[in-house]
Amino acid sequence: MSQEELTIYSFSELEKSGLLWMINRYIFHPRGFTFGLVPNDKGEITGWAILGHGKECYKFTPEMDDMGFLTAETFLAKKRGWYI
Repeated sequence: MSQEELTIYSFSELEKSGLLWMINRYIFHPRGFTFGLVPNDKGEITGWAILGHGKECYKFTPEMDDMGFLTAETFLAKKRGWYI
């Protein structure tokens, strides 16, 4: 991959792109954890944390699942060069 093809995103883009939903939905929530981004007083993402006890699955509401799926798939489709 050439340097021109590499796009570097900020951690805040994880939420906007739907990828934070995807990471949580398929990796962390089924295992009883959630991956969260930690903002500072200005709202800038300065870190991340893993929350939960690992004993009970987390679940999104059906509406959040639908929106997260659509947002993540739209982001990935654009990365593939598919404009929907």
